[in-house]
Amino acid sequence: MIAQCITESRSTQALLNFGMKKKIVVERLDNRMSANGGVLLVREADDKMQLTQRLTALIADMRDPLMITHKFETLWRQSIYQRACGYEDINDAAIARIDPAFMVAAGNQNPETGCELASTSTLQRFEYSVTNSELKLLQKLLPEVYLDTQLHHARTVKLASDTSCDPVHGDQQGAFYNSFYEERCYVPMFIWDQDTRFPLAAELRPGNAGPAEGADRILDRVVTAIRARHPEIHIEYTADAVYALPELFAFCERKDKKVTYFIGIKSNHALECKPEVKEACERAKREFIALYGEPRMPTKKEWKRKEERIRYSSKDEGRMQELAEQQDRRVRIFSECMYQAREWPAERRIVFRIEYTDDGLDVRYVVTNDPRKRSARDVYENSYCKRSRCENWVKEMKDLKCDRLSCQEFDANQFRLLLHTFAYALLVCLQQLLPDDSADISISSFVNKLLKVPVTVKESARQIKFIFSTWDPYAADFDYLLLRLQAS
Repeated sequence: MIAQCITESRSTQALLNFGMKKKIVVERLDNRMSANGGVLLVREADDKMQLTQRLTALIADMRDPLMITHKFETLWRQSIYQRACGYEDINDAAIARIDPAFMVAAGNQNPETGCELASTSTLQRFEYSVTNSELKLLQKLLPEVYLDTQLHHARTVKLASDTSCDPVHGDQQGAFYNSFYEERCYVPMFIWDQDTRFPLAAELRPGNAGPAEGADRILDRVVTAIRARHPEIHIEYTADAVYALPELFAFCERKDKKVTYFIGIKSNHALECKPEVKEACERAKREFIALYGEPRMPTKKEWKRKEERIRYSSKDEGRMQELAEQQDRRVRIFSECMYQAREWPAERRIVFRIEYTDDGLDVRYVVTNDPRKRSARDVYENSYCKRSRCENWVKEMKDLKCDRLSCQEFDANQFRLLLHTFAYALLVCLQQLLPDDSADISISSFVNKLLKVPVTVKESARQIKFIFSTWDPYAADFDYLLLRLQAS
């Protein structure tokens, strides 16, 4: 097949031959089109949250007004909207700055005749202009936006922390080799609201920082903002075992903070020797033997042969049944005890889950100061285990390329991380407005289905018209979101 190109005054055509009776014409017309029609939803959500207005008021524009082309407000919008739509790096401004949908969303009312958006060099100067003191103000803004837009008549705020690894590929300031992640990286820490997955903190830390280093300080910033508006609201905090630090426990137990924590704790000999733990382990083994008989501990060769037989068998041959039986051969027991570590000033309540399978015992411990009389199972399953969802939210942030931290200066990379976080916050607020049957889609799916929408943009003297296709399979959700935004 040889494509024949025909060049006309306003279009380019290519004729393809696939052996069909009709010709296939590929034509590229000189129309103002965009592949990011959904950025209009992002702008509408931004206006509802007043995020850009807050950012513009928070950070002063120190440039000479006579020497600038792009307002600070436009730079904020361009930087955040690009990241929300998948343009994660400032080099992508070469594409986004001429996109008519981005131009309109950023405030340019002349997408055909007006000036383009900011270039890569302009955005780079913008990122390097933010100082460390201004970054602290931006960090405080996240809880404020959360309190204004997410916390409505709630009696409990459930917070969760997690740490991630952002690899670096140069000599960026603050980049170190981290032995835990086994690479040169930054180690950012996030705090989320578990009910809404809204980000409340996104702090970049040097690569040599401990997994939970500074957790009490970061949590203090969030809790202080919440307590300032809602002094009596119940605050819960969950984290995994790397956050089991004495200073974090002490912070949560302060009378002026009153944070109920559920934090994992690593097993040790003292815990394993507690009478309550030993008795529960023995009971789990007895119940397993009574239900299933002696545990079957196959050799490595036997295990491999069995797994291959199950995996290669068809559904009719019982693959799903055997997999279900493998998972059913377990006994779970929940209990609790009091325990005092060497560096703790007093005993604390430990809730533990014991699981006995063919592989033997698996014990997980959670330390808590919950004053309510709740069962160990309720504490473990309904308060602690749900924290694992924040790992998915970190993954969603990485799907937006929040780990593209390639600036030389540490503060500039912190600013980039916050820009990605603001973009993620806008997408979360949009995703919350979807119907219930679509409310669980991931942020990356939301971007691909509802933001990466082709649209034709036409400018006239009195209006700017966005023409979408009626063949869009997600047109109903797009229209639904637009109506919800306008009605709110």
